[in-house]
Amino acid sequence: MQRGAQYHSRGQDSPEYGQAWHRYHFYSRVRKYDGLVAIVRFSTFIPELSTTIFHRYLVGNQHFVGNCRAVTTNWNATPLEGPFIVSRASDAE
Repeated sequence: MQRGAQYHSRGQDSPEYGQAWHRYHFYSRVRKYDGLVAIVRFSTFIPELSTTIFHRYLVGNQHFVGNCRAVTTNWNATPLEGPFIVSRASDAE
């Protein structure tokens, strides 16, 4: 196994969600050797909305658990960072 091997993808949110929450594009990478997931989210039409980085691991193929960080270009600012968890909805709904 190559230590540098990664999977890449990109996408955007649906038009329905975009009308409610603004349109975002996403870029993601998954490191093959340890499964680290990183997703970068940035606004499509409103550059003032901050770019956000979500990173960490999938747990039990059901939950994405990790940290999210707002990107800033101000060298004197402390970036906003905090934990998050996203879970897959069950198919029974």
